[in-house]
Amino acid sequence: MNGYGAIMGFAMFVGALVPTYLVRLLFIWLTKRWDGGLARMLICNFLSLLVATGAGGVGMADGGPYQWGTAFFTYAIPQACWVFYDIGRARAHSDAKEWIRSDRHKE
Repeated sequence: MNGYGAIMGFAMFVGALVPTYLVRLLFIWLTKRWDGGLARMLICNFLSLLVATGAGGVGMADGGPYQWGTAFFTYAIPQACWVFYDIGRARAHSDAKEWIRSDRHKE
């Protein structure tokens, strides 16, 4: 087995990070008035995955049948990276709020 498949897989992963990030930011911006915390981030990431899968499936069809499965699995792992990133940010943000409320920062 040659390394071409691994290189192409990595290239698709990196290439899928960009659109999922941009669509995720669009949904976060659209819901900026909602203080939903982690639920808001999860919903924005889910909607981003739906949009990326929809657009990617059309592009991957290339005149043939719609490619739901291929598009979903192309964008699911990069979107999961953004979900874990948002979970980490939410946890760090809640820890910072708790630290400020506890008056430990005044010592």
